[in-house]
Amino acid sequence: MTKKVLIVGGGPAGSSAAIHLLKNKHKVILFEKGDRGRSKICGEGLTPESQHILSQFGLLKKVRKIAFKTNEMTVFDLSNKPIPINNTYYTVKRTILDQLLCDEIAQTNGEVIYNSTITSIKILPEKVIVEDHNKKQYEGDVVILATGAETQLAKSLGLVSCEYSAISMRGYAQNNISCKTLEFYFHKKLFPAYGWIFPLPGNILNIGVYTHKDMGPTRDLTKLMNIFYEVLAERYGKPLKLIDQPKGWVLNTGLITRNISSDRILLCGENIASVYNFSGEGIGPSMKSGLLAADTIVEANGNYTINKLSIYEQKIKVELGPVHDGYNKIMRLSKYKVLYFIFTMLLRYSKRVKKLTEDIIDEKISFQRALSLKYLASLLFD
Repeated sequence: MTKKVLIVGGGPAGSSAAIHLLKNKHKVILFEKGDRGRSKICGEGLTPESQHILSQFGLLKKVRKIAFKTNEMTVFDLSNKPIPINNTYYTVKRTILDQLLCDEIAQTNGEVIYNSTITSIKILPEKVIVEDHNKKQYEGDVVILATGAETQLAKSLGLVSCEYSAISMRGYAQNNISCKTLEFYFHKKLFPAYGWIFPLPGNILNIGVYTHKDMGPTRDLTKLMNIFYEVLAERYGKPLKLIDQPKGWVLNTGLITRNISSDRILLCGENIASVYNFSGEGIGPSMKSGLLAADTIVEANGNYTINKLSIYEQKIKVELGPVHDGYNKIMRLSKYKVLYFIFTMLLRYSKRVKKLTEDIIDEKISFQRALSLKYLASLLFD
């Protein structure tokens, strides 16, 4: 008998889980609290990790046709001097990406219900029941929670309760400065926070700032954003033409691998703090966590007890843990200005360090290996 999976949340995590389950002959109902293609605050960059998953779904070519492509990332050091890093990157508005994923669900016989806020979940011996804000109930065999930074439902079920650890602010501007690469600014006026500027299709720029609790005392995001605008105006010789009011948001970062599963329920995405520390990248790890949740359900073959589903926690630890550990180490070190200065000097003048950075981004080398003392010593002394 075909099993029915209820998925709460229509972002990259929930949509990825749905697509994988549909490919494996499961029935899927996905509940999205917003409108079709609602705006979500995000950096909107597609890393090699997210591109690989889109390729698995057969959607990468379609995304590339509507995305902005660049073959370079530029890191600006404390003195605002550029350091180019070669790689292929894509950016696409989250409204477009999320809708493309939800359309794929609908086109493969899944059901997407928009403007549906799930308010409660009942776990029964033989089924699960979710109830929306209109008191309408839906029955299924198992549920996946992918509600982003909003963890109230997970808390109500006694599952992991992660608190936000990073904060960001993002705005949009016209690309009146002819920016053609992804740019990261570790300017001394922002440090240890940093700013980014990503070109998007339609001659638009995604501009934002990021800071983390472990980077030092939390700073006022609006002030940081205004400082960043000044840094950009100084670099490009003219002010940006803003097209909206910047918005701030919180991020659940660092990864949680325990108490994220129970009888007939799995958590994924930011519900398990899937966003990478320091980089703030969330699309790729969220999609991967959704895939792992779906894969666990497929392998369970109808046995949705905690004993069977808890293998998901080990999958998350193995598949996402090493990259998170790497970013956690980088973030802890990044608050020390002298260490950042040394790294940027090596990045600028050492071909090996630059190649290593490019290979990490392109997932050609693992963080575990790259950050080992033996490997780092080989870069410096071989």
